Amino acid sequence: MFRDKSTYDRFIAWREQHIPQKNLVLILSFFVGALASCAAQLLKMLIHGIQHLVEHQMIEQHHWLYLITPMIGITLAGLFVKYIVKDDISHGITKILYAISQRKSIIKLHNTWTSVVGSALTIGFGGSVGAEAPIVMTGAAIGSNLAKLFRLDQKTMMLMIGCGAAGAVGGIFQAPIAGLVFTLEVLMMDLTMTRMAPLLISSVTATAISFMVNGQELRTDSVVENAQPTSLPATPTSCSAESNIFVGWTTTPISGTTDIAPKVLYTQAKQIPALKDDLTLYATFAKKQTTQTGQVAATEKLDFSTGYSNGQEVTGKTQGGVTVAFSKASGSNPPKYYTSGNAVRCYPKNTITVTASDITKIAFTFGSGDNSNAITANKGSFSTNTWTGTADEVVFTIGGTSGHRRIAAVEVTMNGVGETTVYSRYITSCQTTTELTEQPMDMRSARKVLIGGQIYLQVADGLYNMLGQKVN
Repeated sequence: MFRDKSTYDRFIAWREQHIPQKNLVLILSFFVGALASCAAQLLKMLIHGIQHLVEHQMIEQHHWLYLITPMIGITLAGLFVKYIVKDDISHGITKILYAISQRKSIIKLHNTWTSVVGSALTIGFGGSVGAEAPIVMTGAAIGSNLAKLFRLDQKTMMLMIGCGAAGAVGGIFQAPIAGLVFTLEVLMMDLTMTRMAPLLISSVTATAISFMVNGQELRTDSVVENAQPTSLPATPTSCSAESNIFVGWTTTPISGTTDIAPKVLYTQAKQIPALKDDLTLYATFAKKQTTQTGQVAATEKLDFSTGYSNGQEVTGKTQGGVTVAFSKASGSNPPKYYTSGNAVRCYPKNTITVTASDITKIAFTFGSGDNSNAITANKGSFSTNTWTGTADEVVFTIGGTSGHRRIAAVEVTMNGVGETTVYSRYITSCQTTTELTEQPMDMRSARKVLIGGQIYLQVADGLYNMLGQKVN
């Protein structure tokens, strides 16, 4: 770390003079726990990354490759050890115990990363091994080498190994007390406050970092417990037939065509409940079926209140099978649009001709400032502003010798053969698998772990003082 040996020696001398070893142990226990937790997160990411690569790139279409992928992983791990590490990286708990008893608690530097890479290759390709021992070995190696860097004695170095192991267990399982108990039980360390405080600091620190990175749920294999997809798949287009509409995703495929809609349709990711595995979703469409329904009333409203300039002559409009035509008689003013009243002014002897199929009702809407000129129809019955009867064409005439009527809108009701659209839901062959992801960063849980660890440490300190246990 320090190329100039004299600089490194001066640093160690300064540390011994200004930082008491008790305080240094507590400081190092924090960093050991943090580094062990980071190693645990790296191991998980490598395992899941390799596993995703194998399942989705190598054997998604050739399931028989499941038979050989474990051998591929073991082979790659063996080549990694033989040609890159060139040393033994066995990572059982016995390796740590051997280092404590026979090697003065010294663990080789490469063990801080080689166990992570080797186990990720083996597990990611489907090898039948676990991730606990490799990460514990990695944490222990981090503690040993950090203690060695600060030239701590063998007893303190053994404590740092325990801190690394406790941090590894706490980081991988999000269980700080389990990390503490594991170290005390498996590594057979003495139960004293001097040892328990650093172990607890490492374990709590590692667990808090794990919560901040992963949230409340921790992935330890290919299954995510109680997680939700971050988003639904994109609306499919390649598997939808013409004139069909996409209505949502369902988890249960429908066979054939049915008029009964699925009981559950997901249109948003948040609607999907927490599940324990990847989820297969089926695209559900509504097939458009048009049926004749006989006589169905249809209404069309033609608006004349906007769309014209002030003083513009208006001849009429056609919309939705309805035509309204304005015309003038000899010697009368032509119908014109005026913004005063926002309507077409129809003067005496002007006519309004409404044409459509099977008209049964015509209703006029008049603009503000309308006069009371009489309006007559060539057929049917007209009263106030509404005409009723049966016809395909009706001609209205404006009466009087002066004044005008202000036509703002004409609404026409017709009887005709209408159509209604019936949608029958069916499932297509289109389906997708939505991967459930871990919950996002959970700072609240991390804060709870830190507060809980502090309280636990204070309670333990009080109990030991009550029992007369000396705290160094």
